[in-house]
Amino acid sequence: MRAFALVGLANCWTGSSSAPAPPVASTTATAQLAAPSLDLRFGVRGRAVFDIGPGEHELHAVVALADGSALVAGHAFFDKRDACVARFTRDGVLDPHFGSGGVARVGTSEAFVRAVAVDRKARILVAGYFYAPGEAENLLLARLLPDGTLDASFGTRGVVTADYGKSDDRPSAVLPLADGNIAVVGIHGTRAGSEYEMYTARFDDRGRQLHVTFVDLLPGREFVSRAKLDRDGSIVVAGYAVGDAGGFVARLAPDGTLDRTFGVKLVPELAGGSVWALAIDARGRILLGGQTATDRAVAVRFTADGARDRTWGDGGIAGGAEHAGDQLYELLPQADGGAIAVGFRGLASNAKTLVARFAENGAARWRVGDTAGDFTFAAAADLRGGVIAVGMTSPRDEIRGLVVRYR
Repeated sequence: MRAFALVGLANCWTGSSSAPAPPVASTTATAQLAAPSLDLRFGVRGRAVFDIGPGEHELHAVVALADGSALVAGHAFFDKRDACVARFTRDGVLDPHFGSGGVARVGTSEAFVRAVAVDRKARILVAGYFYAPGEAENLLLARLLPDGTLDASFGTRGVVTADYGKSDDRPSAVLPLADGNIAVVGIHGTRAGSEYEMYTARFDDRGRQLHVTFVDLLPGREFVSRAKLDRDGSIVVAGYAVGDAGGFVARLAPDGTLDRTFGVKLVPELAGGSVWALAIDARGRILLGGQTATDRAVAVRFTADGARDRTWGDGGIAGGAEHAGDQLYELLPQADGGAIAVGFRGLASNAKTLVARFAENGAARWRVGDTAGDFTFAAAADLRGGVIAVGMTSPRDEIRGLVVRYR
């Protein structure tokens, strides 16, 4: 399970030009699109490197704040690798008023963040996992105050841990709920890690676990990679299964079990591929993004009731070129009915950032970054009309966190 973060990648195109995908709708609509470009006012020519010392740094989650700053979360090397949250200013530098020099350490060692959110009181929620001595991955949930200090009223000095068995428990999302509780959605290994199922855990405002529900959405190995709150407060999950099932999207009932009125909607075109992006637009339409077995980045759109949206792309699927080595990790709905997609193209030291703008009908324009070794794993839209994306960069075989801003 520890090796599934990068799936089925191959290096292909390079360059930073805005290159169109094969037509998925009207070529006129495509010609009028422009892919987002780097905001050269941010960091150094649109990029900021997260590097607070020697050792591995990665960023896997981001929240854009109202003042133009951004919270980024992942892990860095302190005395050991450990979970952390950092705040970058709108100019792309660490905010010295947050945590210690702009960084707040969350775990105790060998801990990794996979999700971050801000609740209605501006408190910061992070979910990740840590390695207990002699054990597999266990859940880590923490809450920080807006200034980056751990919230002592939550759990034990701001941190809650949970172990749901001898196999891995890796979270995919942390969701502040309207009733003040917190939902964590993730995957749990069964049968000594040979299969996986979804779990949904709920915690109260003080970090006490209220219940945990395990659901086997599909037979075999399924990976729930993303979860979002729908407009009615229900939870929508997405992921992929090993085998012929491909990608999937499902809606959960309030108790964390499967909402059988919605069911599990399969995307067999993603068999052998992966799903890492999920979004819900203002009309309740569900967007799912990932990579096919032929290394093509695709975005699939469903109507609010779970039917394939045939007005999007070709039969509800829009995307880039076959064998391009592209992977989508985030989809951000736009007011015009389209979406911005963020991810990367290529593998290892040859990888480059990837960003695309989709029109309402699924036509798209793509842009590939200039810097080799750059990956982006998550993104958020800010109030200035830009996009903040985070991931990692690997210059000189050193892994460092990466923050970029598009406009």
